[in-house]
Formats: sequence, structure tokens, C-alpha cells
Amino acid sequence: MTRYVATWKDPLTGKRKAKNCPNRELRDRLQAEMRRRTWMVESGLVTARELLVADAARKPVDSVIAEFTKHLRRRRATKQSVAESKRAATVIFKKAGIKCIGEVNVKPVNAALDKMAEGGASPRTINLYLHAAKAVCKWAVKNSYLHENPLDSLQQVEDLSLVKVRRSLTVAEFELLRGSKRWPDYLLLVRTLLRWSEAASLTFQHVDLEKGLLTVPKGIGKRDRKLVAEVPLARDVLVLLRRRRAVGNVPLLLHRKPVPHVWRAEVKRLGIEHKTEAGYAQCSSLRPTGCTWLAQAGVDLDTIMRLRRDMGPLAESVYIDRSRLRTQLRAGVDRVQHWYEREQRKLRKQAIST
Repeated sequence: MTRYVATWKDPLTGKRKAKNCPNRELRDRLQAEMRRRTWMVESGLVTARELLVADAARKPVDSVIAEFTKHLRRRRATKQSVAESKRAATVIFKKAGIKCIGEVNVKPVNAALDKMAEGGASPRTINLYLHAAKAVCKWAVKNSYLHENPLDSLQQVEDLSLVKVRRSLTVAEFELLRGSKRWPDYLLLVRTLLRWSEAASLTFQHVDLEKGLLTVPKGIGKRDRKLVAEVPLARDVLVLLRRRRAVGNVPLLLHRKPVPHVWRAEVKRLGIEHKTEAGYAQCSSLRPTGCTWLAQAGVDLDTIMRLRRDMGPLAESVYIDRSRLRTQLRAGVDRVQHWYEREQRKLRKQAIST
């Protein structure tokens, strides 16, 4: 019996390979194809990785999804998440008419997502399908099925129902925070209008207790401040800082910023409603709370913007007498301090009357 054996040099490994063929024609065609591929790699027209990816790109997309599912199981993902990812990826590629992994493209996938949106699918559902398709393509790139992720340019649909609007705390709600171990930090943030990232970077060397000023250096925190800012400290904040009797590089905050679930558990324990019609009482609501109280106390908008250290008023402060600016800011801080004390007295009277 005549044997037709095709032999060639593997362009990827450089080793000789052989394969039995049923007839001479197929043997000659196979050898010619493999020699052509070897010549393309040796001449530098393509790289070995590009050639490997081109071969792998012909693999059916269902097989790639099955291998991706095995990868998720090895990563010890839950059965529900594995099944959900597999179903979503299979559905979106089927709707896009994609049969092999190399056919994945932005246009058919985007058209399939648009049809789903027209059919009444929610943004959350659309994002779920898109995330599953992107995950499969990302895994395919790592495993040399694709040269690059073709779906990187697709952005998730904004789900307005998931956007959480921050709300300001009332004086009564803020008074309940006195039962928290983080009360000194909360009071400092509300009075100085500092962000958590800014306050976490400050130490007692930035505080002048005699003058009652807090210096916020430029470039501190997550945002790059162009100018050094001086923030007047309220009377109750000064009392807390003097009690600590700390100097030098001692951090200004006693605790780190609480993570969301810790904050929610704390406000629930203290009797503060986390979600209302006005929005969510988040940990980052302390800065908006301080700004709202300044406005309710009758402080003018220009002073509020300077206390917030917004870029516009800060730029103008270069041309203003610094002593006059400090006096203006101090008047705003004292005004909100008196307003807050009046609100405290009202709350006490209500508590006594009830």
C-alpha cells in the first residue's frame, strides 16, 4: 500500500513534522502551504505569534466559550456566575452572527446590543452581555486566540438607576454621629470642607493652633492643587485638636475613611436613614453638608467657594490682600458656627418639650 507522507519544517518551533495524507494531491497541497507559511515567517512578513493567532482565530466561538468557562471554574467562580457568563456570551455572539472567534468585531456586536435596547432590554442587561463578550475576548487574547481585543472600544451603557445622588446631612442627623468613634474626623471634615484624601495627607505640622489656621499644601491628596490654601478652623474643631496635644507628623485624622458597607452599618446603628428621596447619605456627603450649612447660615457664595478652595476664587486670591481674605473667611466660619449652635439649642428644646 502506497503511503503519502507530507513533511515540512514547523515555522513556530523550527522542528521537522510529518503527516499521512490519503493521496498525492493532498500531500503536495499541504507541503506547499506549510512551505509558504515557513517562508512568510523567515522573510519577516509575519511573526510566529501572528501566525499562531491566525490559526487559532479559526476556532469556533462555542469552543472558546467552553474553554473560558473551564477557566472560570478553575478560578473557583460560583456556579451561578459561571452559568450566567456562559449564557450571556453565547447569546450575544449568536445574535451578532459570529461563528469563529476571529470574526469578532465591533460592528456586529454593537448592532446586536442596539437591537436588544430597542427590544426593551434594560441598561443592566445590556452591560451584562457586553461584559461577558469582553471577558471572553480578553481571555482569548491571553491565550493567543486573538491578537488584540476587538471590543475594547465599546463602552458600557450608563444606568441612571444606579447613580447615587449624595445628599447633605441635617443638623439632627449630624448630631447622631456623636455616637461614632470617628466623630472627631467627621467634625473636622464638615468644618474645613476637606476631602478624605486631603485630610488623610495632613499632619499637625499643618495646623497653627494659636492663629486657628490649617494650611493645605498644593498638590496634596488625589487632586493637584495649584495654590497653597489657608483654612480657618472653627471653635469646636480647635477644642478637639487642643485636647489631643499632638505635634509634628502626627496624622490629623484618627481613622481611615470607612468603606461603604461599614459606613452604612454605622449610620443604621446610629438611627440615620441612609436612603431618602433627596438621595444617599454617603461617607463623602460631609463636604456637601458643610457647604449647605454655610449657605443656610447666610454666608455669601464667594466665601463658600473660597472655603471650598475652588480654582476660580483661589486664582483671584493672588491679587487680594491676604489679611483681608483671612478676615472674610474667618467671618464665614464663625457665622456657620453660631448658626450650628442655634440649631443645637433648637434640637435640645424640642427634645425637652417631647
